[in-house]
Amino acid sequence: ELLEEKSSLRNLKDVLKTEREAALLAVQIDGMMLQELPDSFRDNEDIVFHSVLQNHAALRHASKRLQADDIFSKIAGVRCLLDEIANAGKEQTIPSAGLMVARD
Repeated sequence: ELLEEKSSLRNLKDVLKTEREAALLAVQIDGMMLQELPDSFRDNEDIVFHSVLQNHAALRHASKRLQADDIFSKIAGVRCLLDEIANAGKEQTIPSAGLMVARD
């Protein structure tokens, strides 16, 4: 009976690991997929990190705890700035940073 319980726990760990890996892959492809994940994943630093790294707006779907974390706010800010730079035309002001960027 104890062996059976250990086997069941091992299987549960494998399932949870697979679900976590699938969630991580999903947010790396589309950060906004975070909003579709269970609360436990929305409070997982690794999953939220990759989600926000892919799309700064995904932070609004993270747990309140991670939304309040300065590190995640800074990552979202940098991602937003990089997106604005990538989308800026030749010599255009980037509103969130007040920067002037000249592109060749």
